[in-house]
Amino acid sequence: MEQFLIIFHQQIKLQLLRRKNFINNSLFFLSFFIIFVLIITPLQSSFKIELSSESKYQSLITCASIFALLFSLLASSFEFLQEDFRDGTLEQIMIKCSNFEIYFFAKMIANWLSNCLFNVVLAVFLSWLLGLSVQFLTNFFLLFFLASLLINFICCFGASLAILQGSISLIAFIILPLILPIVIFSCLAILDNFAQHLKILLGLNIFLIPLLTFSSGVLAKIALD
Repeated sequence: MEQFLIIFHQQIKLQLLRRKNFINNSLFFLSFFIIFVLIITPLQSSFKIELSSESKYQSLITCASIFALLFSLLASSFEFLQEDFRDGTLEQIMIKCSNFEIYFFAKMIANWLSNCLFNVVLAVFLSWLLGLSVQFLTNFFLLFFLASLLINFICCFGASLAILQGSISLIAFIILPLILPIVIFSCLAILDNFAQHLKILLGLNIFLIPLLTFSSGVLAKIALD
């Protein structure tokens, strides 16, 4: 626990020094959010699904937020391990840290706090400005909170693949199937049976986050050998 707190504190300090990245990430998210709203809105009308206008609007906001977060994270997470790999930090951490995965977990959590949490709040704020109900805002925050956490870990895992000089298409082929269920369950939760789908998302977090953390550590060790 002490190692985690030390590494986490260090990573947060590094993230605070990169304010430009934070601003760029937020602008990316906002831009992608608007773009996806404009794209998904006409597509919804082509689907022959009987939904109330409010449900369509809520599912639109949910899908647009998740896809916007995904694209902004893909843009910002590519350098997740590149600098540490190039300057030898990863090698030093592997030597000094008794549990290499602690470093990755702390780094991934710090990445989520700096690149995702504000966007989650921003998406809820935008939804509030659009006049959506308080009940939806509460549900949406819980869903997007869990979805963003898991998407962040998946994107960081993809960045770990990048240090093995994996092609972008291969990385996308691996991580997109992991992200698709998150989008599906999030949208389904908004439309019907919120509690059940929220539990599924929570279960995915509990199962995948340790697995992705461990896998990222293994990939880094392979890259360092």
